[in-house]
Amino acid sequence: MNTQTLAQAADNQANPEDIELPEVETEGTDSRDSVTSEPTPVPTADELKAICADIKAGYNFDVNVKPVLFRFKTSKDGDVETKREPLELPIPYPSVQGLVAILEGGGKGLELLMDAAESIVTQTARAMITEDVTLGATNFPVEKLSWEAIANMPKAERSGGGIAKEVWEDFAKDYIKVMMEVTGKDLETVTRAAKLLQGKFSACKTNIPVLKKLVEFITIYVDNSKRADEFISCVEFLVDKADKLINTTPEELLANL
Repeated sequence: MNTQTLAQAADNQANPEDIELPEVETEGTDSRDSVTSEPTPVPTADELKAICADIKAGYNFDVNVKPVLFRFKTSKDGDVETKREPLELPIPYPSVQGLVAILEGGGKGLELLMDAAESIVTQTARAMITEDVTLGATNFPVEKLSWEAIANMPKAERSGGGIAKEVWEDFAKDYIKVMMEVTGKDLETVTRAAKLLQGKFSACKTNIPVLKKLVEFITIYVDNSKRADEFISCVEFLVDKADKLINTTPEELLANL
């Protein structure tokens, strides 16, 4: 996430200027009220390091074992909401030598690797056509789907296409609920901003004042939502993309049209 962009937004949110946002549609708000937590055993750093070492030693090919923090959605049972605490696990990923072994071994392992690669390319294509409705079979920039082109995209931009639709929908609902409570704005106004965020700025990508205002709103949301950590991937994607759009020169924008 671009910390400079968030910092600038935090400085401006005390006296934000009213900016009219484009009209959007909505399906409603989230009615969650109370939240309880279930304790999760958390290993110490030394214990986690030992677990990673044991996993790596037990594999037939070389792996890189990395600690990964998993966050969970809030579940609701009647009027009571339960949120599982984040859980950090040691996850084994194929190393370079492991990938070579997969390529040489063929079979189901290679098939899975190819599926993973195809999924990344497909997600990138989907993100591109979602953002630009004018793209079609006759004008789609296929060169932007090369492995090298995708690899050189900003990480947040690459991962944005991989965030599930349901996660974006839940993020929008929580944003609406929190911002109505914190800002006192009406449902229609807050929903309009939520839809622009959920749409990844596709409806306002050239409107710099609106983009800056939305970044301010994201900062307010993060500071006040109890569920913000569940949607950190959405937040990081939006802030990084807004920073890129705000700092794109007219010449660069014209070249990408």
